[in-house]
Amino acid sequence: MLRTSTIILAGIASVCAAALHAHDGRLDVIDRGYYACETPGDAEIGPGIAASEYDFLVISASRYRTPDGTGSYLRTGDKVQMTSGPKKGEAFEMKGERFLEMTVGKGAELGIRCIRAGAPGLPLSAQRD
Repeated sequence: MLRTSTIILAGIASVCAAALHAHDGRLDVIDRGYYACETPGDAEIGPGIAASEYDFLVISASRYRTPDGTGSYLRTGDKVQMTSGPKKGEAFEMKGERFLEMTVGKGAELGIRCIRAGAPGLPLSAQRD
């Protein structure tokens, strides 16, 4: 019986370790503030093209706001998953502390990227939670 328990505990430990590795790191948050989104530019058209329909405001450690409402997100390492609200299902990869690139969602195929453009007192902040 003790051997079976040891094997089960070892299995659980390996599953937990794999889950942590799969999430690519520790729980974290995104810096509060306004994230302006855009499609990438190039040498011909110039800098990125605004895609304001993807903009959002991080209002607390795990909450964001858009003109369509509020929601929550989960950041693990460099991965950010929108878990509720109007952006639910979208996912991003952190390319820096102020720069996210959409990996899942309607904007992913457009190459949507979002850059922290300002402090929490900027656009979208006048709306209530």
